[in-house]
Amino acid sequence: MKKLFKKPIAILVTIILMLQVVFVDVPMSVNAGSTLGNIFSIEHITIGGEKYTEASQIAFVDLEQGTKALLRFTWNTEGLNAKDKDTAHVKLNDVFKSFTNLTRRDILIDGVDPVGVFWIDNGVIWFEFDEGIEQGDVSHGFVEMELEFDLEKFDEQREHNIPFSEDEKSSLTIIARPKSTNTGIA
Repeated sequence: MKKLFKKPIAILVTIILMLQVVFVDVPMSVNAGSTLGNIFSIEHITIGGEKYTEASQIAFVDLEQGTKALLRFTWNTEGLNAKDKDTAHVKLNDVFKSFTNLTRRDILIDGVDPVGVFWIDNGVIWFEFDEGIEQGDVSHGFVEMELEFDLEKFDEQREHNIPFSEDEKSSLTIIARPKSTNTGIA
């Protein structure tokens, strides 16, 4: 009776071991994609209704708790042959409060056609393109996000530079204006 139970167990163990060997040797066909690097530039920054463009400008800003800037990032993959699963990223300037997480949102072309998703993780904007980037002649677009200023950075230093592109040839200099206070002196 013991021999009857040992034989099926031995066969089962042998089959399991053979399956492990077979599946370990099967090549994975998962495409991890390429890293495109920093494909981003800031087209403009809007603070308190005032729009600042790529021309080097100085913004005198009344900063208080909750002051935000709307950033419009353009992206361009021209000449990079972007494909499904390719990624790109850029670190946000540290004058903004660091996002730990921003849920994945669609990267839209003409406001409708998705070509991937973007998210923020630990102060870095990430793009992951999908098969939509391979359709037609898609090579550029934009995303917008509203970011809150980190007031502690302006406590340390009133003037900060936000580069519009990686080469830092054009930038926006933000100078925090002190809040007006009533001293009671007439």
